Amino acid sequence: MPTITGKIGKTIAQQNHKRVFSKVEIIDYQNNRSFVEFRNELKHLIDGLNEGINIKVDVYIHGKLSCSGHPYNNIVATSIEKL
Repeated sequence: MPTITGKIGKTIAQQNHKRVFSKVEIIDYQNNRSFVEFRNELKHLIDGLNEGINIKVDVYIHGKLSCSGHPYNNIVATSIEKL
């Protein structure tokens, strides 16, 4: 399972089909950005952490097609560890 390690950036609360989740910017040590979705109990954990905190997140990548046929990927967290 892929792992992303870096510091927490901005959090964007989003709602999609009655599911509420947090999409969090994670900035790695080379200043690359990933936007990771935190759902269910992980949403409550990430919402309790401040920007700038170093974390390690295990993720899976969920590819989809939009209604218009545009391909995109969601990066979804499966676990979080504060470093």
